Amino acid sequence: MSEEIQLNCIPHLEKHLNILDSLARGAPLLGLLGTVVGMIKLFGAISQTGLGEPDALARGIGIALITTAAGLTVAIPTFFAHSYFTSQVDHFVLEIEKGVAWLLRQLEMRSLIAKSIGFKESHE
Repeated sequence: MSEEIQLNCIPHLEKHLNILDSLARGAPLLGLLGTVVGMIKLFGAISQTGLGEPDALARGIGIALITTAAGLTVAIPTFFAHSYFTSQVDHFVLEIEKGVAWLLRQLEMRSLIAKSIGFKESHE
């Protein structure tokens, strides 16, 4: 019974946790990529216009900051959601395992009681 739960129920409960985990891990990397792109634009603007064009510099810095903020805006709540749902699944699995253990103890006690009073089980 425990194997049945582990093979069928747990994967179903954990099915979408991988998506949250991937988002939580990938969003900061996308933000970092945007930061790098922004810095490349910044240095491209510096090489074309020099340091005398603040608008050109601001565009590159703006891209870097916006993409970093966007990546973190996605990653932080996704990280906490993943942690929360993982703990919920772990708690639920623990409760299922406790229930299975309780049921097996009840069946074992029933069998012992039946044997002690001389009841023979028929296996038809």
